[in-house]
Amino acid sequence: MSAGELLDTEDSIKIHDQEAAAYDRQVKEYEWHGHDVIFGMCHEYMQAGDRLLDLGIGTGLASLPFAGVGVEIYGIDGSAEMLKICRTKNMAKELRQFDLRNTPFPYTDHLFDHIICCGVLHFFGELKPIFAETARIIKPGGLFTYIIVSPVEGDEDYSSRMVGGGIVFMHKREYIAKLLRDCRFEKLKELTMMSKTGAADVPELRYGVYVTRRCSE
Repeated sequence: MSAGELLDTEDSIKIHDQEAAAYDRQVKEYEWHGHDVIFGMCHEYMQAGDRLLDLGIGTGLASLPFAGVGVEIYGIDGSAEMLKICRTKNMAKELRQFDLRNTPFPYTDHLFDHIICCGVLHFFGELKPIFAETARIIKPGGLFTYIIVSPVEGDEDYSSRMVGGGIVFMHKREYIAKLLRDCRFEKLKELTMMSKTGAADVPELRYGVYVTRRCSE
């Protein structure tokens, strides 16, 4: 697959449009806590009034805790239906519909204090375009906090797995470390978590949660 292609042969944005109404309920059923983990790992570095961009904001689950402590929320997502639900929560200053496969992102340089990305990056086999654009639009010293799918024991030789009929991309630590170096991010924290998938063939996946900081120019 070329950079930016999605995990499935179907149009992932259309799939998310179709599942938007049930998304928050499914998150609870799968016992997915990535949004809580991201907040717990990085909110200490933020303060009220900081400008935060949520890449792939979806229904806004990852941004809600930050909005609750006064962080200013901006969101971008390819799914119009997900954004409709997010708007009903009245916590974002701005929401934009935009396909993250496209670059550049529709923001000026150094616009955001912090950026988060929760439950999105396993859609992409190549993360360099996303990391490079994040490095461009975040302020020096800002946090980029994200979750990836990591290989589990026995999967070390694979870059992807079929899960519930679709492909999930798994990103190795060495690959992530190189991206961080190339895009001038330093790692502050790293955590491993397991979560259910809702798929019988692969009932659980291992995720890596990273808190990184954009180095000064």
